[in-house]
Amino acid sequence: MKTLHTINKTGQPFDNCLRSVAEGDTILLIEDGIYGLLVGKRQLETIRSTCKLIAMNQDLKARGINAPDDCLAINYEQFVKQSLEHDKVISWF
Repeated sequence: MKTLHTINKTGQPFDNCLRSVAEGDTILLIEDGIYGLLVGKRQLETIRSTCKLIAMNQDLKARGINAPDDCLAINYEQFVKQSLEHDKVISWF
C-alpha cells in the first residue's frame, strides 16, 4: 500500500513522518515543510533510496529554495494527481 505523506513544517511533524515512512511511499514537502530540505538534509538522505521525495514548486519559490536533483518540484495539479495515485494520504502538521 503506497502512502503520500505531506509535511507542512519542520520539527516534530517532520521527524515523526520520517520515522513512519515505508518503502515505496512518497514524501511531499509543502508550505514551511520545504525547509526540511535544508534542516533535515541528512535525515532525508537516509530515506531517499526507498521513498520518492517531491516538493511544491510554488512553496519552493516563495522561500527562495532550490530543490535538489533528486527532489521533483510539482504544481497543484500534479499534487492532486499524486493524491489519487496513492492508496492513502497522511498529513503531518
